[in-house]
Amino acid sequence: MLLPALTRAIESQARTEAQFDLMQIGLSVEQYHAQNGTYPTTLDAIAPSIGGAVPVDPFTGQPYHYQLSSGGFLLYSVGANGVDDRGTQDYRKGDIVWRGVPKNEQ
Repeated sequence: MLLPALTRAIESQARTEAQFDLMQIGLSVEQYHAQNGTYPTTLDAIAPSIGGAVPVDPFTGQPYHYQLSSGGFLLYSVGANGVDDRGTQDYRKGDIVWRGVPKNEQ
């Protein structure tokens, strides 16, 4: 009886952590862009500005997904389902996206 509630609480905490991490990383990437005129090729370039290490996705323990595109960048967590939906936002179970690629680039 308590297990489903505990599972939901853990998932909610991981979602909140991922959203905070993505916000922190995304803002640091934007700051890097403002200072250098380009987006970093990897998230390692912003590590010093966020305490020396880039946080990892709480759902997988792996790095967050970061990809450059002609219009900016894509930054996301795989979310609760643990499946890489390639940055497709789905609040309940799918990817948690900081910034998506514009539809005309997909």
